[in-house]
Amino acid sequence: MKFEISQVRKWKIVAVSMLLIGILVGTYIGVLANPNGTFTISQGIYPGAPSYTIWKEGTGGNAVYYAKNSYGFIDFYGTNASQVIQNAIYNIKYTGNNPATIRICSAEAEDYFILTHTIGINNVEQQPFILDLRGTKIRAKTNGQPVIDLTDAHDGVTILGGWIYGDPTAKPNVGLLMARGSNNNSAGQHIVEGTTFEGYYTKATIYIYGSEENNFISVYARNRQDNGKVLYISSDNSEGIVSPFKTISHGIQSTTHLNFFGGHMLGYGTNSIAITLRAGGIDGIQIFGVMIGANATGIYFDMPVGGGPITGLYFDNIRATDIVPSYAIYAPDAGQSVEIRKLMMFGGIFRSAVKDIKLGANVKAVDWIIERTVFFLDNKGIEFAVTPSKCRIEHPSYKTLNSGNATISASTTTTFNHGLAGIPTLVLASFNSTSVDGWKWTATSTQITITVTPSGTYTVYWYAEYNP
Repeated sequence: MKFEISQVRKWKIVAVSMLLIGILVGTYIGVLANPNGTFTISQGIYPGAPSYTIWKEGTGGNAVYYAKNSYGFIDFYGTNASQVIQNAIYNIKYTGNNPATIRICSAEAEDYFILTHTIGINNVEQQPFILDLRGTKIRAKTNGQPVIDLTDAHDGVTILGGWIYGDPTAKPNVGLLMARGSNNNSAGQHIVEGTTFEGYYTKATIYIYGSEENNFISVYARNRQDNGKVLYISSDNSEGIVSPFKTISHGIQSTTHLNFFGGHMLGYGTNSIAITLRAGGIDGIQIFGVMIGANATGIYFDMPVGGGPITGLYFDNIRATDIVPSYAIYAPDAGQSVEIRKLMMFGGIFRSAVKDIKLGANVKAVDWIIERTVFFLDNKGIEFAVTPSKCRIEHPSYKTLNSGNATISASTTTTFNHGLAGIPTLVLASFNSTSVDGWKWTATSTQITITVTPSGTYTVYWYAEYNP
């Protein structure tokens, strides 16, 4: 989608005329000041000026948007903010290693830019590219289209700040779209920092498909849409999102190395989901210090037939909110055997109203580590339909390792509760006496029995693991 370019020709003619007058006057002064009659005029970009500065004058239907280039000339203006911004993006040319920057400014704290069309950062000739929205409020009325589209934009886009509101009268489907193009270019190696997405999005606040190596720093993403999703990471574009500017790839695509630092993912609508991970090709997702809350599920695994495993998930210091989901972590029944591999969770707090963790039929946890994580609101428990493999989980109702001591009193055996989630796979023991010549153990799903020789009175220090 490309808009017609409106040039402010009259202003340029006046500016050129003034420049010529300035040259003549400067020449005269230079000759008087310099006996050799030589002089130098410095032309070009104002120091530190963005490639384009875009601002708004007027309010309501009388608002006019202006785009001033780095030389101080107004290149574009009009009543459609989307058109003015997109024209500025299209008009940026390659000038070397310095980043191209578009600075969007709100004149007043409560003033909004009204966007009726998607802003596409897809064909930027100059990279790296910075979209500077700091201090700016945007009301997005894109009516079923994304607000910002990075489809096929590979390497070097940075979005800074801004408050983007999905307007309920013309709801966007997505606040930020990062998708792989049909030419296999990933929307990768980008940075989003300090941006707030608020309001109503019919598909997801942030939608990522087939993208790699993106960093989100202090991004505050919310969705007030019923049945809405906040962060949606998909490997097959299951939602059928379309870019207005590029053809999106199809099928299972690699989605890897996505990093989220701080901020929050909050779903306020009924049956909302904070983070959705759709299987197949997802690997290396790291989420640090993010606040998670939604009315249905905190972290939701969507496991379609033929989707393949999800692997390499790292959660650190996750924070809970007053929006309590039914499930902190949930995967429904899958149509075939699938695995969620190498999930690591360290520290943080989760809340849930039904189950802390539930994996449905055919979904298997493999190589999980959950440590120092608090699941509270009366300990809702963990439910695995398929026995996990090689998992170490610290949870009040589901322990994979435990330890303690027991006493053998003038006998050869002692039996005690081990508190593990299943029949122990490993039991270690030591004794307070060197008189013990040998020992062995047997176990059930609830108890361990240790037998020693010879008979006597001993203290047993035991350690047990459940790691099927």
